[in-house]
This record gives sequence, structure tokens and C-alpha cells, in this order.
Amino acid sequence: MSRLRRDGPLWAAARVAAVATAIAAVLYTAAAIGIVVLVLDTLNQRVDGALAAQLHYFHERPTLALERAQGLAGASNGPRDAFAASALWIVYPDGQVQTSPASPSLPEQYRHVETPTAVTLQGYGYRLVGGEFLNGWLVLGTSSDYVDFTARALIIEVLVVAVPVLVLVFLSALAIGRWSAAPIDRARRRLLEFTADASHELRTPLQVIEAEVSLALLVQRSASSYRETIENISRESQRLRHLVDDLLWLARFDSLPGRPRSEVIDVGQLAGDAVERFRAPAEQRRQRLSLEAGRAGQNLVLAPPDWIDRLLGVLIDNACHYTPQGGAIRVAVETGDGQVTLQVDDSGPGIPPDQRERVFERFHRLDNDGRGSGLGLSIAGVVVQATRGRWRLGESAEKGASMAVSWPAVRGPRETMATGTEPAPHSAPHV
Repeated sequence: MSRLRRDGPLWAAARVAAVATAIAAVLYTAAAIGIVVLVLDTLNQRVDGALAAQLHYFHERPTLALERAQGLAGASNGPRDAFAASALWIVYPDGQVQTSPASPSLPEQYRHVETPTAVTLQGYGYRLVGGEFLNGWLVLGTSSDYVDFTARALIIEVLVVAVPVLVLVFLSALAIGRWSAAPIDRARRRLLEFTADASHELRTPLQVIEAEVSLALLVQRSASSYRETIENISRESQRLRHLVDDLLWLARFDSLPGRPRSEVIDVGQLAGDAVERFRAPAEQRRQRLSLEAGRAGQNLVLAPPDWIDRLLGVLIDNACHYTPQGGAIRVAVETGDGQVTLQVDDSGPGIPPDQRERVFERFHRLDNDGRGSGLGLSIAGVVVQATRGRWRLGESAEKGASMAVSWPAVRGPRETMATGTEPAPHSAPHV
């Protein structure tokens, strides 16, 4: 039932399909009417042509017309034609009408008809044409039953064909609509989930701060208790600030019309700078943080330097977060086979194989300790995607996590260049 809700993709696709079917029905009806009119006009012209030829024939052979009117055996009916006249009337100057056998009476208003005219005589349709004959007037008529039958048969065929055609149009439009709406619906769902998750993540530190403040104001406490409260508030404020910073970074990234200015950068040099930034926090936890980057100018790629620096910060911070005290974190940069590879290994619990496809989802955490924003690897994921990198996730030599990214290597220094291309499609991590 949820799939049929009015704001769902199936309902939207059904509405689009209904509109498309209505348009197709209008176009089909217009085309069908045009075909029927064209066929009837062609048949009527054929009938009128046969009557005109027969009228000319009798005009030149009046004796044959008189014999036909009298119903004499063997009387000629003129040129052979399927639409030849089946009825003949001779109107004399004194107003008398001589009617051929089996022909209906001719009303007075049609006794001097000249141009082709469609009439109904005694309940039957006829096509009449007339002209001067001796001192009077000759009127020829042929039944329009064949034309009427053809019109009815054609209309029935059009209606019979219309049903499967319109059903096919509806189903095709519905399928195309669902296919087209699927990415939009997925984006809408991701936005709703992101909004809900962001609201939850923002509310959690605010609730902690509010609880700490309420408790501090409730009763008189010692200076050490107030200090502990302030430290808790400070810690939650920092967490809130980091979360807001990450959200703003992702929002700015999503609003970019294209890639920013890219330039040739040395990933090894940026990795060295990042390692130095995290060395003090790692030492506080007695973690061994090492770097293997080769010589300067060896590991060159084309990318925005700020993005790669952000990626390095996320990966090293993530490794420090999950590595226990006394553990080891190894950052390595190497070039080979036309690729520059950045690899960060830790000695933490690692990433379970069934979680490796989800680690780049926003607000997805491998644990529930509440630390971190849950956006770090999401940022890393969009950076790698936008810089045309490729992930490789696995297990480190210390049985921890191993996260590696590879980019096409740049052979040598070149001038800074600007690119306005869209980010490459996301490549799933190789696990």
C-alpha cells in the first residue's frame, strides 16, 4: 500500500502515464478520423466518377437510357463498373417521371439534381447525379451501402486497434516514468534520511549540554563538579562544531557546479604534513604513527590540494580513532604502474566485509560509542569520487583496517590547470 501513496514514484509515474495515454488517445483519434474521412472521400469520388461516366454514356445514347427506364430485357447499363447506377429516373418537361424497375420514387426536390448528392430514399442511402436529357432531365443513382459498410467496418477496426495501442502506450509510459523517477525518488529518500540523521546527530549533543546545564543549576555543587560539567559541555560543543563543519563542507561540495581548480600535487608531501598534524594526538594515546612516502616529487597527481588534504585528515583521524592505545598506524604513498596509491593501515578492529560497502554512507558508524560525526568517510568518499580515484578496502598486516586510494599518476610538473568537468561516476570500493 505504501507504494501507491500519492507522493510515491509509482503514483507519479501513473499520472505521467495517464497524461501520455490521453495525449496518445487524442492524436490517435485525430489520425483515425483523418483516415476514415480520406477513405470515404476516395470511395465517394470513385462512385461519383462512375455515375458521371454513365451519365455521359446515356447522354450520347438516349435510346439506351429509355430502354433501361422501361426495363427492357438486355438493355445496356453503360460502362461496366462496380459503382454503376442501380437506379435511373427520366424527368420529362411536363413533370412526369419515368422510373427504372426496382428503383425507389424520386422526391421532387431531387428531380433536377446536377452535382453529386447524398440522399436517403425509402430508408436507403443513395448517391445521385443528374444532367440534361433530350428535353428533360436524367437522374442516375447508386446505393451507398458499400460506402456506409466500409465506413462502419473501418471505424470498428480503428476502435478495436485503439484498445491494445492505448494499453501499450500506458504501460510503456508507466515503465519509462518509473525508470525516470527512480533516481529522483532515491535522491529524495537520501535527502529525507540525511535530514533525519542530521537532526538526530545535532540533537544529541544539544541534549547532553542541556542536561549538564540543568543538573548544574539544580543543586549547589563543588568547584570540581562544575569543572567536570564545563568539560562535558566543551566536549559536546566541539563534537557539535565538528558535525556542523562536516555538514557545511558536504553542503558546499554538493552545491559545486563542477570541480574546482586542480593542480599537480605531491601526495607524499601532503601526507607528510598530515602525519605531522596528527603526531601529537597519536603520541598522547601512545600510538605509533609512521610515514613511507619516497622521495619528493615522485608521487604526483592532478587534483585540488585542499580536497586531498581533507581526505588525508579523514583517513588518519579515522585510523587514530579505531586504533587502541599502543597500536600502530602506517601511512604509505607509492607510485607504480601509472598509479599513485595512498594507503592508511591501522591495528584496530578492522572493517567487517559486510560493512565495507556502507562505510561511505553518511552518518554510518561501525560502532555506537558516539564519537565522531559519522560523516568523515562520507567526505572521503565524495573526494575520491570527484578526483577520479579508486578505493581498495581490506585488512592490514596488523589485522586492522587497510584503506587505499589510487589515482592516475602525473609524469612530471605541469602548470596549474582549471577543469570544469563534472565528477566521475562513483566507483565502488574494491574489497
